[in-house]
Amino acid sequence: MTQRKRMPPAGDAHMKKCGFDLNLKQIKNLLPAYSYVAAALILLFLLMPIGSAVSQEEFAGAGESRGPKIIVMNDPDISFLYDKFEPVRFRHQWHADIVKDCTVCHHYFDKHDELARETGTSCESCHSGLPDVQQNRAIPCSVCHETEFSRANKERVGLKGAIHRLCIDCHQDYESGPVDCMECHVLNVPDHADFISEYEGAETCEECHPGKINEVMNSTHYKLMSKLPLDFLYTNSEATEKAPYAQSGFILQPSPFWATLPQINWLYTIEDDPSTPEIDVIGGCGTCHIGYGLEPFTARSAILPSSGEEHNVDCLVCHSQEYERKYFPVISDGKPMIRSVPTVDGIEDHSIYTEAAQKVGHTATEYCQRCHTRSGESVEVFETGGHSFKRGVGFDPQTDVHAKLGITCSECHNTSEHKFKRKLSSDLLTFSDYRLEEGCLDCHRFVHTSDEMKNMVAKVSCTSCHANSTGGITAIDYANLVKGAGGRTTVSVSSADQEWQPVFRWFNRKVMLPSTPLGSKYDGMLHPYKELEVTLPVDDAGNLMLLSHRSLILDGSIEKAIKDGQEDYRNYVANFLPKLEVFGFPPIPGEFAGFETRTHMYTFSHGISLDNVRTCVDCHGANSAVDWSLLGMENPYPIG
Repeated sequence: MTQRKRMPPAGDAHMKKCGFDLNLKQIKNLLPAYSYVAAALILLFLLMPIGSAVSQEEFAGAGESRGPKIIVMNDPDISFLYDKFEPVRFRHQWHADIVKDCTVCHHYFDKHDELARETGTSCESCHSGLPDVQQNRAIPCSVCHETEFSRANKERVGLKGAIHRLCIDCHQDYESGPVDCMECHVLNVPDHADFISEYEGAETCEECHPGKINEVMNSTHYKLMSKLPLDFLYTNSEATEKAPYAQSGFILQPSPFWATLPQINWLYTIEDDPSTPEIDVIGGCGTCHIGYGLEPFTARSAILPSSGEEHNVDCLVCHSQEYERKYFPVISDGKPMIRSVPTVDGIEDHSIYTEAAQKVGHTATEYCQRCHTRSGESVEVFETGGHSFKRGVGFDPQTDVHAKLGITCSECHNTSEHKFKRKLSSDLLTFSDYRLEEGCLDCHRFVHTSDEMKNMVAKVSCTSCHANSTGGITAIDYANLVKGAGGRTTVSVSSADQEWQPVFRWFNRKVMLPSTPLGSKYDGMLHPYKELEVTLPVDDAGNLMLLSHRSLILDGSIEKAIKDGQEDYRNYVANFLPKLEVFGFPPIPGEFAGFETRTHMYTFSHGISLDNVRTCVDCHGANSAVDWSLLGMENPYPIG
């Protein structure tokens, strides 16, 4: 396959090209009496869009407390920066719920202090419940703090300085929250139609975003593999001193949905009209991989990317507003394969995606859902008549309070450099860095303040109360094949609506595969799980028979799917596996012996509600949602 030369990064030229010519060096030149630190602070103040003009989202109505839920800070006095930076979305009610005392942020005059002491009233006594919504606020900061620092009032810091100092000092004191400029002030994405006349793949992006290709190639989204400590994955004798870390991930662990490995079901043609350049219906794990069709280097048992693999990185799948990947039959190194870019005279032609490349931006929830809501939802294999999320819940404003507030996936999951935090779960075995763990308390550290609630939160996960129902796929049966669209074979699937009740188990952060949380009342925390029963083909020792889904779909025979899958797997093991030191890789099964039903438990942290919350009586009452006997104990606080 012909490779193109990568262009060098544009550096300062690109900054000017984008119109971003406000930097510390220029500010320092303008203000030579100040140090670099002062220049940095000046830039920080300039970029903080705060002042008298704010737009409010979902204002708490008359009689309700805590004011608006979200405030979009967009001071008109610095509107000249709006073509560079997005307004700051400040979660007002969330901060109010944590801090409790309005005066921590909205300071008060001495007369207010005297009134509060004499009457025992609070801010909300006067500032809430009034008929005029404009009076249903605290006094604007700009009443006392002028927009710019004034030498006439040297004792009073300017508006931007006051807000920055208030926010940053508090975040530093509590060691939580953003303190860096770009954590609050997100750069606007310029219209890429001004920069891209013809798209040439990831190398076009690399010209202005140097180093990003390497980040992506070493991300879990691309590698589908990472290292984890053995005591996280296993608690049996397989853990050895010789291997303190285990290679783990989707590339090494068979999916219970697909009963196979990606390597033997990467991309395959389901339906095609040879008179058209594109493949009409495509299948395989590669349809969601962030590459243009090549398996990642880890699937080929390499520790490091090979030369030329940067041409396989697909930036558009996560960053383009309007992107629909197409697939083409091509010849690579004399072998037929499927790629999502055509070749012209042996050279990849990415220009078919030029329009999509011109419409790139920050990642958005809908971009993530292109793949993540399809997990177990391929119409070519599963036809459930609705959503079939394996974790049971989607991420949408109707079912999740975070989605309703406009919070995107990357606001919680991203850690920069294309890395993603590890979710505290028993079913996700691929993480950028297992030490980077996300959780509710990253943001909600001080919501429950009573000693009783603090004790409960130490043993009961937030989702146990706030994510009280699930849904989606509840059973998959490979012993029962049915005909689907176009006469193609599908697998029998059962699904439930969003009222499916979870089960509860202890989880001590150790996992027994497949998808089984470990723990007890002594060392674990209570978590809700969605149970999924999967009936899979096995040999007489209980080893999973890996399937060829192309054979299953097109031939409609589970026996042929097993036979072809086993042959592909044996070839893979013989040719690639010896090159990669892995731990816990599936053994080569023997002869097909029948079907075995296994229960997988999936954690879920979406579908979070503040209104439909599980109460004490729901778990400790007569009709408890918790089966206490399975937790190794009796109901500790029976009610009624």
